[in-house]
Amino acid sequence: MSILSTKRQLRFQKIATRTAASLSIAKEKADFDAVINACLKDVAALFKVDRAYLFEFSQDFTYIENTHNWIAEGLSLPSNALRVFEVKDVPWWKETIFRYGYISIGEIGHLPSQAEQERLLFQKLGICAFIDVVMSGSEGNITGFIGLATMANPRSWGLSDRLALRILAGILGSALESRRTLQMIQRQSQYRALILSLAQSFINFPIHECDLAINKALERIAVFFKADRAYVFDYDFIHQTSSNTYEWCAPGVSSEINSLQNIPLDHVNDWLECHLRGEPLFIRSVQSLPEGHLRILLESQGIQSLINVPLMNGSECLGYVGLDVVSKDDVVLGRDEQELLALFANLLVNVQLRLQADKAMRQSEARANAQRAAIAKLALNSNLINGDMTAAVQFLLQTLSEALGVERTSFWMIKNDEFYCMLAYYAAKHSFFEGPVISSKSIPHYFEILRSAEVIAIDRTQEDDRFLEWRDIYTEKLGITSLIDAGIFIDGEVAGLISAEHLGHPRQWHLDEVSFVSTAAAIATQLLLNVERKKAEDQLKEAASVFQHANEGIMITESDGTIVDVNEAFTRITGYTADEAIGQNPRILKSGKQDKAAYDTMWKALLTERSWTGEIWNRRKNGEIYAERQTISAVLDDQGEVKRYVALFSDISALKAHQEQLEYIAHYDALTGLPNRVLLADRMQQAMSQALRRGEKMAVVYLDLDGFKEINDAYGHSVGDRFLIMLSANMKSTLRSSDSLARLGGDEFVVIMTDLSSADACYPLLSRLLSASSESVQINERALKVSASLGVTFFPQAEAIDAEQLLRQADHAMYQAKMSGKNRFHIFDAEQDRFERDRHQSLLRLERALNHREFELFYQPKVNMQTREVIGFEALIRWRHPQRGVLLPGYFLSELHQHPLMVRLGDWVLNSALSQMSKWHEQGVPLVVSVNVDPLQMLQPNFVSKLQSLLYHYSKVAPQSLELEILETSAIEDMAHVSALLKSCKQLGVRIALDDFGTGYSSLSYLKRLPVDMIKIDQAFVRDMLEDADDRSILQGIVGLAEALTVK
Repeated sequence: MSILSTKRQLRFQKIATRTAASLSIAKEKADFDAVINACLKDVAALFKVDRAYLFEFSQDFTYIENTHNWIAEGLSLPSNALRVFEVKDVPWWKETIFRYGYISIGEIGHLPSQAEQERLLFQKLGICAFIDVVMSGSEGNITGFIGLATMANPRSWGLSDRLALRILAGILGSALESRRTLQMIQRQSQYRALILSLAQSFINFPIHECDLAINKALERIAVFFKADRAYVFDYDFIHQTSSNTYEWCAPGVSSEINSLQNIPLDHVNDWLECHLRGEPLFIRSVQSLPEGHLRILLESQGIQSLINVPLMNGSECLGYVGLDVVSKDDVVLGRDEQELLALFANLLVNVQLRLQADKAMRQSEARANAQRAAIAKLALNSNLINGDMTAAVQFLLQTLSEALGVERTSFWMIKNDEFYCMLAYYAAKHSFFEGPVISSKSIPHYFEILRSAEVIAIDRTQEDDRFLEWRDIYTEKLGITSLIDAGIFIDGEVAGLISAEHLGHPRQWHLDEVSFVSTAAAIATQLLLNVERKKAEDQLKEAASVFQHANEGIMITESDGTIVDVNEAFTRITGYTADEAIGQNPRILKSGKQDKAAYDTMWKALLTERSWTGEIWNRRKNGEIYAERQTISAVLDDQGEVKRYVALFSDISALKAHQEQLEYIAHYDALTGLPNRVLLADRMQQAMSQALRRGEKMAVVYLDLDGFKEINDAYGHSVGDRFLIMLSANMKSTLRSSDSLARLGGDEFVVIMTDLSSADACYPLLSRLLSASSESVQINERALKVSASLGVTFFPQAEAIDAEQLLRQADHAMYQAKMSGKNRFHIFDAEQDRFERDRHQSLLRLERALNHREFELFYQPKVNMQTREVIGFEALIRWRHPQRGVLLPGYFLSELHQHPLMVRLGDWVLNSALSQMSKWHEQGVPLVVSVNVDPLQMLQPNFVSKLQSLLYHYSKVAPQSLELEILETSAIEDMAHVSALLKSCKQLGVRIALDDFGTGYSSLSYLKRLPVDMIKIDQAFVRDMLEDADDRSILQGIVGLAEALTVK
């Protein structure tokens, strides 16, 4: 209906008046709600609709809550999930009602296309038609809206309907605003009182009443906000779980704390991420959550909605505190709850920090008591005191394990650059085992850290780089996750370590625990010192016996040098009895052969290093001087001052004589007494350094006697040896004092000439040396004579060179002298040597190119210029160089001249050409291919047999299709042999071509003797044939000759 009848207008006025009057006197919320519900019922009856409702906006207009309803009998109100929804979920509705102040829809199907979200919502609510009118307060502030709806039939809404509802909306809006303001004032007062009460309850409360205070606070917060459950959860990031630690439940709501222990964090992943960011979490409807672990967990507790706030200690999230709504439809959790929970969360964090501090203090006291007891046990243990190593280490490890509560402890020692685990204690088995041996070279980084830090505490062995070297070889195998290693130091060096090793989940070590392990290491250090002391005592007992029976002489003096004791060996070596020596100074043995500097060095070592070892010349009682090897050690008192000196010495006179003999043998030739190769190398190095330093030249002369073998063979080796001795003396006498003559062996000598201003300066010396080596030597009335070949090289050179290379150069030059006629000298040519070395490198590179298949054959067609027909191909070799690209033969073939590698390359060319010809034959192209043959390849004894084998292998190729090209000059060099060779090739069916015809001196006379099928005229006659009449005449003669001999 569009216009209210008079009667209905009167009814509406009564409803409006009665509602306004009743609202003005309503004091309690229940009375207020009853008036509004009665109003909605009367209005629904007046307008004949199925439902009348009232919605209120939240303070920030983010959500709308259905607070009052009337619905016709037989119909049901929507579920709780549809009584509160967010404004952002109905964007068209929001924009429309805020713009016009009302919305009226006669049928849901008539909603515009942009209201698709609203259509789906109204369908869920079961609404067919509706009209909504905003409610405003006294200042026009929108507080909500009142609406009417039909559930089954469409309905048209008129102006009178809207005006009537607007009147009613004004009455209800003003009343709701007043009521909300009053409630807000009351709630804020209660809220402030609650906050103050909570803050006071956690100030200076006894620590043992902590749980009671937290539970009480949860109850007060939940009751204030009408929640069904309040709770606190802790996060355990080590075990990746979350557990309910505190809980309060309203009457009739079941407790869930026992079932909410060790919840895997991946089951609450979404809100964990929210908490880690420090953000609160609202879930208005659990049923709106997607399927998954979280929804299942919440539905199993009957939760409808919830809010929780993280417990943040700085950036660290400790857990969260929250409220659940389980069975109350009229409770909506919002920002007030969030603010109070955030305040309470801060209080809880402070409480938890206080609890942690209290717990840490109590744990620290317990640890300190255990550690004090352990140290007392260790201090009284007789094995540690007496130095009983094995028993003491076992007691130490077990005590350490019990005091720290660790599953494993181990004791390591260093021996020969190896860490070896002497003993390991396993608490679970109450037993000891020997451990592994680990080379200190495999853990250099750890070793340096231990040396500098002394104690290494590692909470997570899998993540700490300091223990990376141990991970694969030790900790992973044993399951060690945390440990403390403390070094055992003797005289500032690492002698071992003691280790407390935790298995299972990683453990965070406390400073007192680290200090305790360090103390245990100090006790272990003392143990080692006690062991050493015990050994020393045993050794002293043995020393008294050893002192008198030792083979070495022993002398003990006061710090001022006065002799206090000597042994029997002292008397045997020096000749002085004990009575004669005691009371004297060691100067009685002074030989006078040692200079003052030697004694100064000795005393400096004794004063700084407390010991000295060396060789010294002394004098026996009978005046004989002898050499002795002596070690003097200082004996210190407890204050570190020198108390005694102990000298241990042995007579090494015979050894010194033998050493001098060996030294001579090692550096001098046994026959001639000249320096040998060893001494020569040393003198060459000195001469080279001197030449560089002075800017002069030096010469190295390699000398080999010519004809010495004949003397040996004719007169025997004894005469040969005498000859070498006398000749060596003759040669040495011709040299300067600065020069050196050495014998390498046999009849080979080397001379080093120094102080040369230029290379020419050595020529007179070389001439004298040649003369001296060729002088007659009289032996047994025979005049024996030889000559010498000398090879000479100089230093320095343009390129860097060492002594060994100089010798090789001189040796090479000596052979050149021999080849030139002997009895002369030859100067090494460095330029020629470089040329030969470069050629050698080129040959090596060419050989590698052949081995790596870098050569290729290109095929140049041969064309009959009259018929323009391709009559064959010529195989041309190319080198596809990896860096320089394709190279022509002129760049590399000359390097192969007269070298065996040319034969290998030629064989490859023949094989490759025949292989290609075979492929062409299969394709129907049987053309003649010419292949150049090098003279060295052709003159090989097996050339014909290899050619025959290739033709047999490539049987599809007709032999007459292969044409071998030979140079005319190579044919002329050995005409008879080449002619026979070519005839053998012809018998195989191969064709022969003579290349570069006309370059040989006897071409015309020998042409008829060679079995060739074709001649190729040298380009010298062809290039200018059109301009040069002489060239044309020669060409005509050659062509005529070829025709006469039936050669192409």
